[in-house]
Amino acid sequence: MVDDVALNREILIMHLGDAVRHIDEAADGWAALTRFKLCYYDAVLLDIEMPGLDGYDTLKELRTWERERQLPLTPVVAITSSDFPEDEQRILAAGATAYLAKPVKQQELLAALQLHCITEPSAHPMGNL
Repeated sequence: MVDDVALNREILIMHLGDAVRHIDEAADGWAALTRFKLCYYDAVLLDIEMPGLDGYDTLKELRTWERERQLPLTPVVAITSSDFPEDEQRILAAGATAYLAKPVKQQELLAALQLHCITEPSAHPMGNL
């Protein structure tokens, strides 16, 4: 979960409840990329509007890293305060799997994760290296 606002991360954690086993948090795109390159994640919740490395650039770097290693694309649910149709199109074109506008409703978040994510965690393809 990547969001520069701690309160937003707390709200998402409450929304997720017992639906997930483990949540890693990052407060910016650089921290998210570092974590992503070290661990396999079933999904990433990514705020788009962050200072420094924003969600678009974080997503671009994440997808480039996956492609260079021929890894399957990790589902990325992009979360933003912008609710314009052109923003949704831009976010999805950038490589996000799904898009949610803030304030995120619990039911929408869980539905997006259920629709786009693997139901059973799998081993990371590079885990045996």
